[in-house]
Amino acid sequence: MVDFEGLVTLDHVSVIPTKVLFPGTSITDHILASYITKKLQEIKPDIIHTIDTAILPATIMANKKLCLPCVVTNHANVFDCPKKLTSMRERLNNFRVNARNKTYLMCLKNVDAVISVSDYIKKELIFAGVESSKIQTIYNIPSDKVINTVAISDEPKSAIMLFALGRMIKEKGFDVILKAMKLITEKECSIKLVIAGNGPEMPKLKKLVKALGLESFVLFTGWLSRNEVISFYAESDIVLLPSVFPDANPLVSFEAMSFGKPVVASNTGGIPEAVVDGVSGFLVPSGNADAVAEAVLRLVRDRCLRERMGQAGREILEKRFIREEIVRQTVKLYEEVIRACAQRSARRVPSGQFGSYLGVPTSGMKTANGVP
Repeated sequence: MVDFEGLVTLDHVSVIPTKVLFPGTSITDHILASYITKKLQEIKPDIIHTIDTAILPATIMANKKLCLPCVVTNHANVFDCPKKLTSMRERLNNFRVNARNKTYLMCLKNVDAVISVSDYIKKELIFAGVESSKIQTIYNIPSDKVINTVAISDEPKSAIMLFALGRMIKEKGFDVILKAMKLITEKECSIKLVIAGNGPEMPKLKKLVKALGLESFVLFTGWLSRNEVISFYAESDIVLLPSVFPDANPLVSFEAMSFGKPVVASNTGGIPEAVVDGVSGFLVPSGNADAVAEAVLRLVRDRCLRERMGQAGREILEKRFIREEIVRQTVKLYEEVIRACAQRSARRVPSGQFGSYLGVPTSGMKTANGVP
């Protein structure tokens, strides 16, 4: 068993005035680095594990003098997102995101190990130039608290509930399931779609619901507490995951499986590593509303199929994504990184242009990770 009393989390950092400074810039990196350095000096950890890619540059800056082993978990695709940019604000944001992604990818060359949450992301990182030897796939799974915490009502329901959740952004493809709902409700009227979450696309999605005449079929809940999310999972019949941009390996698929719910998801990114097409759900072409509607209708009309796929998903989760094994893999990686760093050379090398900004070497490195 792992001694979780030895795990220290810095939690959310509120030292940046976000109304004045935009997060993810060199200024905010330096502010965060100062805070992290102070905390690390107090805690004196054996290893740093950064689980938020946005904080990695500041972490490397903070670690310059401490020389601690560093591991980072890559949760998302960090490559340019090709999309239609319709406003100056979107163009500026896209430029900022892409610039930040390049900074992050350069930072990856200065850590000891990278945990990828899917083989899909691992391949993408290798393609981007990150050494394959330092990348290990360790899947994300839902907390124990998610599973079997809510009693599901045995009372017959008046409608089949479809459930989707996430940030309301274009990449999540919520407009696709709304268009699919139009097709579904033309053939089945006992359907209810619940969409949970907030985001910049919310006004457009609500307008689309009105334009499609779906007001009586679609409910937007807005932001939900964790307990409320769990309740919706428990009461849902089918979970939808309509991403149009490759997701690394969204927790939604694992959470749906943990509740024994069939999933209709886009066949993109790391999603197929969790959802087995025709077994625990249906994988459909990304952005294809017709395919989503067809898959949902098959499940709506066949209760036995829903139950069979839901049970298969739960069994897959319990057999392939074992919580204890994932913890063991993570701890083993910590031990390997700490051991390798203890053996590395203490000599320094001149830093390159990027290293001058972050304060770390980026060329000629012969050590295990590149952090001096």
